[in-house]
Amino acid sequence: MTEALEQYIYKTAKEEEKPAAKDRKDNGLQALMATNPTLPELYQQHCKQLKLKPDPSVMRMLEFPVDEIQTMDLSTLVFSPMSFEAVMEVCRVLPNLGLINLSNSNLRPECVQVLVEMAQDHPFLHSLILEDNNTLGFSAAKLLLPLIKDNKRFIRLDVEGTGMAAPTKTLIKKVLASNRKYRENCGDNLFELENPAPITSNSPKKSQMSSGWEVTDVNSMDGTMEAMQPGSPSSPGSPASPIAGSPEELQQIQDNTEVKSMVITHEERLIQHYTALLATSRNQQDEVREQISKGYTLMDEYKEQWKWPTASTWTVSRLVTELELELPTVELESYAKSYTASPVPVTVTVKPTLADLLEQTATRRRRINLVKDISEKVQAHGPCMPALMELVGNFCDLLNQDGSSMEAMKQMLADTEEQIQDLKNKIDRAETSRQRATQEEDLRSAETHFETSLELQEQLIDIILYRLQQLLDKASKSRLIENLEKLEDQSRDLIQESKAANRELKEKIDSDIKRLEQHESDSADNWQRKGMEFDDMLKQTNTDLSENQKEQDKVWKNITDSFADLKRLSDERMARIDVWMRKVEEHDHARVDHIKVVALCKDHAQTLEYLKNDTDTCENLIDQFEDFITLAIRSTKEVADKATSEGDVLALDEQKRYLGLFRRFYMQLGELLFKKQKRLEEVDRMIRSCEFQIDFCKETLDPDLRRYRDQLKDLQLRRVEVADKVSRLQIRGDDRAAQFMPHEDALHKAGLEFDSPLLEMHEHVVDCRARVLEQRQKFIKRDKEELVDRESHQIEELVANTTAARNAGLSSMIAPLSAPSTPAPGQTPGSRTPTRTLVPA
Repeated sequence: MTEALEQYIYKTAKEEEKPAAKDRKDNGLQALMATNPTLPELYQQHCKQLKLKPDPSVMRMLEFPVDEIQTMDLSTLVFSPMSFEAVMEVCRVLPNLGLINLSNSNLRPECVQVLVEMAQDHPFLHSLILEDNNTLGFSAAKLLLPLIKDNKRFIRLDVEGTGMAAPTKTLIKKVLASNRKYRENCGDNLFELENPAPITSNSPKKSQMSSGWEVTDVNSMDGTMEAMQPGSPSSPGSPASPIAGSPEELQQIQDNTEVKSMVITHEERLIQHYTALLATSRNQQDEVREQISKGYTLMDEYKEQWKWPTASTWTVSRLVTELELELPTVELESYAKSYTASPVPVTVTVKPTLADLLEQTATRRRRINLVKDISEKVQAHGPCMPALMELVGNFCDLLNQDGSSMEAMKQMLADTEEQIQDLKNKIDRAETSRQRATQEEDLRSAETHFETSLELQEQLIDIILYRLQQLLDKASKSRLIENLEKLEDQSRDLIQESKAANRELKEKIDSDIKRLEQHESDSADNWQRKGMEFDDMLKQTNTDLSENQKEQDKVWKNITDSFADLKRLSDERMARIDVWMRKVEEHDHARVDHIKVVALCKDHAQTLEYLKNDTDTCENLIDQFEDFITLAIRSTKEVADKATSEGDVLALDEQKRYLGLFRRFYMQLGELLFKKQKRLEEVDRMIRSCEFQIDFCKETLDPDLRRYRDQLKDLQLRRVEVADKVSRLQIRGDDRAAQFMPHEDALHKAGLEFDSPLLEMHEHVVDCRARVLEQRQKFIKRDKEELVDRESHQIEELVANTTAARNAGLSSMIAPLSAPSTPAPGQTPGSRTPTRTLVPA
């Protein structure tokens, strides 16, 4: 949580960073320092510019000499943002200021912004005390965390009693601990920094800002401190760190940074020694040599302690892709589910058990147990094992169909014959009741008896089909031979496909193992070559550093005249050490990758070897299954030869019986379906007529409108019921026809000549529909004469009379409303003329 919080706060602070600090320093500090005032005067000038009244407590703190003020105790003082800015401007010019105490000061977030801007520019400030300021929260943390992270001189930041969250405080403590360790490695005395010497009483109360302290020194010190920060862009020791996500990788990156910063900082300080050589004496030459010797020690420590922080990027998927292995990762995982990888080849023997399955004395239960035992042994030894076990089960089913079951078949036929006779009697009674109800014109009962008869006939057909299926499956010699031929072809294809697939997998595994072994050998050679190159680099670096030391010894003899050469050599040393550090990092990275690649190659080759061992097991099992299939075919043929044709004769008789029952059922079903369909058509016609009557009632103001609407609702409900019955009859007929078709083909193959019940039913339906169509045409012709033709004749007469009256301009030529209409053909004139009723004026 703290790492994520740190990244978020640091990123947000960088985005919100304002360039006001530099402008404020340039515009305020240099202008005010031009008059060389005292600290109180400087504070008063700042307050005057900001139109503020100076604080007496601050004035008393500033009455000491500039270089003696090491702490500023501003605790319990409450500042406004403008007054706090004036105090911070004065703190900028205190070169030895190391600690600022702002505890219990009710600081605002904008004051923290000013404090951070001053602290970033100050060259020596290392401690801030902000405790007991409960107004400081997350916004203050966004400013303070980047400050102490980017400036490793800060070793103290007290934020207890503030509004910051506990993870933020933990993160601040972690950063400060890292900064303290860094400064200790740089040789700083933290105890002296945290406990500065108090200001003596005999110090002058007022002193001028002199003794060589100028504004240009402040600027130069700012630049020096910025250059010394390891996180700054100009620092040569801040290369981009590898991206890491786990806590272990983050810790390793931090350790690497600390080790690296020690080397870089040391070399930078060494360069600073060269810069100061012109102003120092020759006695510092011994110190420089001592520092060089220490540099060798630090280089050795860096070489031993620096470790590549992230894990190797080599994975099995990358290994498969780059080596172009035959088995991709997904395919290998799929094979691992169907094979059982083992360190050594394993032989699974199932041939004796398969032979036991073929024994004639084996019972059905024993064969089931043997098949279960074989299935457990061959499980997960190849993708073809389930199909082979299914084939074994099919052969066992064939072996169970022998001629010894004929007696059981005869007993089954005798048992079901009583059910058949009972159903026949029920069907006859239902048919008799239907005919009687039809004669009595009790059509509802006739329909019920019709449907009952069909249901009983379906039950009879189901019993016949059951008898027939039992005969064909368990007593038919021809069906046994036919199934044996199918299984023989299926087993031959399955064995060939299984062997080919297993052989192909073994070839791919052998190819991948060769490539992995070759890559492992190449990686070892490459690592050995890199080791030799690294050793050569170490020797060359030692040689170069030794030569550099010799050159430095020569340059020291005439250092004042040859400082430029010495500076150049020191830069070369720094560049060489930088290259050396990169080589160390690259070498350790190569070491990590080499170890990972070798381990991956060995593990993957071992996995493939284990998988290959099971392919041998699979091939052995396939051979055993092939031998079993050969014996099973031979045994099944022997059983088929011993079987008699009595079952086929009984099956043919049952099929003939089934033909007669199905013809009767299908003809009656077709008749009932035809009647239902015509009833549905009639209901549709009545619905259309009722809709017409409803519209006509609206035109003629007929009070029977509601009656017609109620009639329409009843007709619509009746139509749904009839349509549902029609749909059910159609589905029943299609299902029964699909059951009958294979037996119809079998009867034709047996040489029996007959007309298909399906054709007979459809021909009967065609005759019935033609007869109904002829009757319907007669009624349609009569309705057309009464309704359409008569109405057309009356319309023509009315149009002629109206046209003549309009042309003559005489309304009297129009027939009165009570005038009799022209009688229709076959109607007596005046027979339907209503009596006219006089209406009184």
